[in-house]
Amino acid sequence: MADATKISVSPRGVAKLRERYGVTAFDAIPNVGARLKTIKIAVLDNGFGDKATLADDLPPALFKLVDTYTDEFINTHKLGTAGSVTELDSDVHGRQMAMLAWAMTGLKKDDAPQFLLLNANGFTNFRRAVQTAINEKVDIILNSQNWEYGGNFDGRGFINAEVSKATATGILWVNAAGNHAGKVHNAAVVLDESKHVKLGHQDKGVRLKCRSDRSNVKITLAWNSNGETESVGTTKDLDLFLLDANGNVVAKSEKKQILNRPGKLADDESYVAREIIDTDLARTEKDKPYRIKVFAKNGNFTAADRLRITITTKKGPAFDADEKKMVEAIELVDFQPRQEIMIPADHPEVIAVADMTTVSSRGPTMDGRTKPDVMLRYSEAEFTDGEGFGGTSNAAAYFAGILAMTKAYVPNLTREMVMAQVKPQLLSATIRPGEAKGIKDLGVDVVRKTHGRLMTAVEETVGDRTNKNPIVLAGKYENGMHIIALNTSPLLLGKYQLDFPNPKQNPDHFEIYIAEVTKDNRQVMWVYTRDKAQIGATEEQEWEKVLKKNPELFMEVTLAKVRSKPENDPKVPLWEPPPLTAWAPKK
Repeated sequence: MADATKISVSPRGVAKLRERYGVTAFDAIPNVGARLKTIKIAVLDNGFGDKATLADDLPPALFKLVDTYTDEFINTHKLGTAGSVTELDSDVHGRQMAMLAWAMTGLKKDDAPQFLLLNANGFTNFRRAVQTAINEKVDIILNSQNWEYGGNFDGRGFINAEVSKATATGILWVNAAGNHAGKVHNAAVVLDESKHVKLGHQDKGVRLKCRSDRSNVKITLAWNSNGETESVGTTKDLDLFLLDANGNVVAKSEKKQILNRPGKLADDESYVAREIIDTDLARTEKDKPYRIKVFAKNGNFTAADRLRITITTKKGPAFDADEKKMVEAIELVDFQPRQEIMIPADHPEVIAVADMTTVSSRGPTMDGRTKPDVMLRYSEAEFTDGEGFGGTSNAAAYFAGILAMTKAYVPNLTREMVMAQVKPQLLSATIRPGEAKGIKDLGVDVVRKTHGRLMTAVEETVGDRTNKNPIVLAGKYENGMHIIALNTSPLLLGKYQLDFPNPKQNPDHFEIYIAEVTKDNRQVMWVYTRDKAQIGATEEQEWEKVLKKNPELFMEVTLAKVRSKPENDPKVPLWEPPPLTAWAPKK
């Protein structure tokens, strides 16, 4: 029997992904491999998985793990108390990010960058990891994580102060934009007579729905009273409360914010402008949500004071029998789109990377800067152990690898040079009723008669958020596959991938796939099949093979460019691989 600890795991579909991102253009350049070997990438993360199997997946000749920091290093750079150790957690996230960055460089074991895997679990380790990266003179820092607190929503604060130390040396810092869309509520700190902050629904608190019993939720309250060091402290003191529908306190966080002083902090004291509730909740009844409330215990708050409430949960989406669609386990009813960029992705010198999914955080920052800096079309990853996922973490890892390949060709690569290649683009659909080649327009009403439940599901999912009649084309391809075209934004379409009914409950027996249509080509975003609830479709997979054999079993949900004007469509900083000539020095 084979030794399971010696079975290596690697990303799949690397070759096609490298082509899509244009890095294969660098492969044939003389000496690019030799240059790539001189590049150092630091991967900052909370966990890299089991150390016993790390060398099986990441060759020790290329990857060096730094899980603890020496007392001499700590004392020399004044990075906390020598001997204090916060160990890496068991999460494999950091290992996967290193794999994806390596994948973009070709997964070679010879002509490849050198990787430092640095323990950044907790702020003290984060500081130590940043200083290690500086000492090692790395070229690129990949940080696929974010903090919900520790900054002022404008690129400042004690976490970003550490980032500035790295970017000041010329290090390219690549950071995930975060997957916080729909999970953030921002507000000015305006108080009522009882010193409660006016926020949420009718100024009575931010509503929170829980779809299933024993659902974990972490609620983080942060406000813009952070200094350039963690221990400077603040006298502006807010407390966080979670109430049920009857007004009973379910959970609370009441740290006392204080200014720095000698001596050890008491358990109920904090220098940091944040409160955190981490609890399990019971399922909420219809129209009886929980409410998040904030109370000002101390401090003279002004018109310049801002707060942010962020929720995260460990529980994934599930099918809701009452609503007949996939729903989030925890829903922040009073979420606000935009201003979702976390820390340190909001840093002005960081390259914040997003993807096409609408869980991806969007800016601007509260001081008005555009974020994210770069958006990638493809963030999906599949590993040989069966793991597969997308998100801005992946996108950041891919982009770090892209920059490594670019730097091997352009040794003096700077952030300014990279951003000069980012051209905001319109994502506009091209299907028009009567103009769609190869599609027989059957008429919306005709298709509604034959596949009414499916049409209703689409209209209920999309119509209440965009317009009352979102389906503007319903027809069939020459190969027998059906199509529904929607009059909605390409960026909004991905939002609904959780909301379409699982085909297992779909009486029309259609496989559904959602596509994004651009001026140049069609890129499939999400797929629903009877075998799997959801598949990110970046490679030819089983569903595509079935489609070719039995296209009549599929319903394509795509976009129709009809009523809206191009100037009203959103522009995004989409990364399109520039030609090699774009990197040539100007004469």
